[in-house]
Amino acid sequence: MSREPEIMESQVMWEPDTKRNTHMDRFRAAVASSCGLRLANYDELYQWSVESYSDFWAEFWKFSNIICSRL
Repeated sequence: MSREPEIMESQVMWEPDTKRNTHMDRFRAAVASSCGLRLANYDELYQWSVESYSDFWAEFWKFSNIICSRL
């Protein structure tokens, strides 16, 4: 006989910072300031990132302080 699995109550493990103080929000604000854009939310940052692929990665490298060398 097969027994139905018991459904347990779930518990929220994480919620985003409502004060817009996440790394993503700081990155979005830095990009907006650096590039003269109005990026109100993640969706707008995402849309800009796919439309301006090379600019996105240049801003990401600058924001994240990744050190690299170019050949």
